Amino acid sequence: MRIATLTALISVTFASTFFAACSSDDSGGGNTGGKTTVGGSGGVPVGGAGGSTSGGAGGTTSGGAGGSTSGGSGGGTGAVTMPASCVKPGTLVTNCNPVTNEGCTGTGEACDLSDKQSFECFDPPNDVPVGGACDLSKGPYCLPKHKCQDKICRQYCCTNADCTGGGTCKAMSSQVGTLGYCDVGGSDGGTDAGGDASADAAGDATSDATPSDASGDATGD
Repeated sequence: MRIATLTALISVTFASTFFAACSSDDSGGGNTGGKTTVGGSGGVPVGGAGGSTSGGAGGTTSGGAGGSTSGGSGGGTGAVTMPASCVKPGTLVTNCNPVTNEGCTGTGEACDLSDKQSFECFDPPNDVPVGGACDLSKGPYCLPKHKCQDKICRQYCCTNADCTGGGTCKAMSSQVGTLGYCDVGGSDGGTDAGGDASADAAGDATSDATPSDASGDATGD
């Protein structure tokens, strides 16, 4: 199942120390009186002198020098490594890259956020373009490299440079990194803005091109 938001990824470590105090009473009662029995002196057995055996010198074995392994500088865990600034190491499982769709090899597959807080490849259909209506619970679903945010398809991004249609990359969670979606200001990723501009332009043209204007222009000429 796909989801739209990230839960808070806060790792809290609780350290608990337990102390056990043991006390003992060393002040035992005195024992006075009683019969004292002294046994006879035992014999002293004397063994023969032992021989001296010197062992051979032990061999010295040195182990080989250990190898040095350096971890990658990328972020996330899983099959695909993302820029550390986009997805901080250890925060999300990135089995694919939602910004580039890397890791999804099947035709029409789209990398998206699953309900397990990991990025996985989802089977098609994934065909709604940016600005189109989407529904994570039952579809339709967005094209690869896009996410359904507020039921509108928006482009995934790590930085503003990823927003090919313009806008600002809005992070989904500061605890994860800069990974987010391109916010262009409109409620539907720019479709409203374009529609409003077209409507305004048409309205202006209509109001200007009135019969009285045309008559006035003809009379003036």
